[in-house]
Amino acid sequence: MGENESVAVYQLRWDRCWSAGVEDDHPAIAAFAQTILATAGAGRVLDVGCGRGGLVTELLKQGLDAHGVDVSQVAITAAQQRAPDRFICAAATSLPYPDGHFDCVVANGLIEYLDEADVPRVLSELRRICRGQLLVRVQVSAVVTEGDGRQVIQGRSWWEQKCFNAGFRKHPGYFDLINFESLNFDDDVILLALEAMPAVAGDAMHDSCCSTGIAADAELYKYHWAAGYVRPGDRVLDLAAATGAGSYLLSRRSEADTLYCVIDPAARMAFEAAYAAVEPRLRPTLAGAAPEVDFVAALGEPVTRGTLEGLLGSLQDGVSPGGRVLLSLVADGGDAAESWPVLQDLLPPGWYLEQAFSLLGGIPRGRGGAVRAFSPCGLESAVTVPKDAELLLVVMRDPLAKGFIYRESVYGSSDRPAEVLEFARDYRNPWLLRALVEFPFRARNPQVLADIARRVLGEPANEGAPDVAAALAVLGYQMLERQELAAAEVNALIRRMVEHLDRAIPSPHAVRWSISLRYLCASLLRRIGDLDGALEALDAVVAVDWRSFSPTIGTKIVDAAYEAGQLLAAAGRLEQARARWCMASEVAFEMLACGHEAYLGDSQQPQQFASIVGVELLDSATRSIKALRWSSPARQLPQERLLEQSRQCWKWMIRERTDSIASQARLLDQRWQILQSLDQMVSERDVAIRALEQMVSERDVAIRALEQMVSERDEVVQSQGHLIDARDESIRSMTALIDARDEALQGQADLLEARWKVMTHMDTEIAARDQIIASLNQKLGK
Repeated sequence: MGENESVAVYQLRWDRCWSAGVEDDHPAIAAFAQTILATAGAGRVLDVGCGRGGLVTELLKQGLDAHGVDVSQVAITAAQQRAPDRFICAAATSLPYPDGHFDCVVANGLIEYLDEADVPRVLSELRRICRGQLLVRVQVSAVVTEGDGRQVIQGRSWWEQKCFNAGFRKHPGYFDLINFESLNFDDDVILLALEAMPAVAGDAMHDSCCSTGIAADAELYKYHWAAGYVRPGDRVLDLAAATGAGSYLLSRRSEADTLYCVIDPAARMAFEAAYAAVEPRLRPTLAGAAPEVDFVAALGEPVTRGTLEGLLGSLQDGVSPGGRVLLSLVADGGDAAESWPVLQDLLPPGWYLEQAFSLLGGIPRGRGGAVRAFSPCGLESAVTVPKDAELLLVVMRDPLAKGFIYRESVYGSSDRPAEVLEFARDYRNPWLLRALVEFPFRARNPQVLADIARRVLGEPANEGAPDVAAALAVLGYQMLERQELAAAEVNALIRRMVEHLDRAIPSPHAVRWSISLRYLCASLLRRIGDLDGALEALDAVVAVDWRSFSPTIGTKIVDAAYEAGQLLAAAGRLEQARARWCMASEVAFEMLACGHEAYLGDSQQPQQFASIVGVELLDSATRSIKALRWSSPARQLPQERLLEQSRQCWKWMIRERTDSIASQARLLDQRWQILQSLDQMVSERDVAIRALEQMVSERDVAIRALEQMVSERDEVVQSQGHLIDARDESIRSMTALIDARDEALQGQADLLEARWKVMTHMDTEIAARDQIIASLNQKLGK
């Protein structure tokens, strides 16, 4: 069929479809639009096979420059009524747009309705007009219903390979959009998340970004997981970058400063064409040639317990304090291992273990096929991991390591609001900020945090420095999170905080910690029921002059004033409570009036965290404002609802949502433990089945051996039967011979008997003759 005939068939088919009044699936369209927004950003988008324009309309509503094309004039006529000049009637086999015209091309329910012969041609057209992302939703269900209309029914691997052949590769956000473990099976509708590959990419087409199957998925997923540990501004080293696919994913999914990639010289040209040309932060390098880095990915060839110490030893002087190494670990010799010792015990001195996970991918298992699985591992005791899994470890360089010159990495790419980021000036060890203090970036293992904090407190040189305050804050907030808390323990820690505040070396960051530690003291005192002490500590927070530091510390002051008012209101001292709430509101707006420089620095290179603080500051003030309104004598509202009303702010709602998520997480953990238990039962069942299979196999071998023996016996019996038959024939022949001989002997006997008779007769005759002769002789003699 020629192209014109093929287009005519498509037009007829889809005109009939849309004329029949097919309805848009609005929830699915809205969900797909959100996926596109997360992927395409603010670029120009084309929906190929747009139908009546539901998706284009949704994208326009979200602010994207969206367009649509469809082969059906019926559909396009309806779409143009929604958004004129946004739609064109054309076939996907020949799209009327210039090369690279769209940042994102999407297709929802299109390619599976093409004739199979047209699939490569349409995908090539999509590649021609696309300079960025391709998102495709495909129905792959093998169940075909009446009126289904699909011309191609294939699974994910088949469709992805067709897209790779057309010049696409997996999108860097592939695993943000598609759950790793969900790839073990195909849903009825799947999402293909791809991006246009540079035309000169060459051999890079054979790497994990352009390959289907479990092994490629597992390799890419390791880098997707690793990207979540890269801090903003990190210098990254990929020790086994291969063609650079994993390094590219790290660069696109993180705010790393530079990524040094140890590339095989033979693959360097492919790396530069496929990845470095797209991502300028990627730098090819040789092993050992990279500068000091903050993050190392050692995710290529897995290390073993025997080589782990050597690897970390080689990185000892090249990874900055608090820097991370993410590595893949297998049992010695690469054999499967189900039980591991306490993982921290595997590390040499100078390294902390933050987290550990088991990854299963591409290895056949007893219950059939190969599976993808990713799950956390415990750190406090011996670890049991699935058979044939590799362990992924997050290892942190000791943040107290000596001999490193501090450089600001996390906040270094933006302007510096006054005083807030002067870590090198005020701290004994400014590396502690990213390893111990800053929530998004610090160690994710509470035991590691506690150990670092205790070591900081045990160093006499830190006396009076903000380093001590940071360590005390870590231990104090960990204490607050505990279910069981002894008052004596709380009071001991508070005394230590008060001693530090009395001895603190004056500096802007000393002011910051004076506010934070006093607020923490109030929280601890409230926890053990010392409300008077808590009120005194909260009033002390409000009394600190924050102006020598920054208004970004203001949330603690505003919260302290609100909570002090809360305690006073509960004690029936409403006027004093209102005075605290009034103070909170006024201080909040005084802080907000400091100007954008105090929060953002240079507005052309703004700091992000400070703007978030500004939002929290106003949200904190909202609680006091609501409390003032509700407690106003002029309104005479029921005071028992005062606390409920004043809590209605974003911070409290987020806290409630966080608690809800934590509760759900606990349920998920319980479910995961049940699933692990079930998996263990299934594994044990698999072992039993394999044992039974072995027994059956051995029985089959024995039966086959017996059958062979029986067959050989039958052959011997048959041979013996032939011998017996031959012997019987011989006996019959011999019997016949004997009978013939007997007949001959009988004949001879008869002849002899006749001869005997003749001889007897002759003898009688001779005797008679002799008598006659004798008689004659006698007569003659006479």
